[in-house]
Amino acid sequence: TGLFGMNTGGFPWADSPYGTFFATALAFGTAGATYLILRRLGLMKR
Repeated sequence: TGLFGMNTGGFPWADSPYGTFFATALAFGTAGATYLILRRLGLMKR
């Protein structure tokens, strides 16, 4: 299965009923962390 083009077949939780939730949480967590880092470096303003 895939989420937004991300292949999730190699992830340890791919067979779990919560696999889609984990993939979505990973995507949003990564995006949020990237935003916070860029904002702290002064590369993004509110």
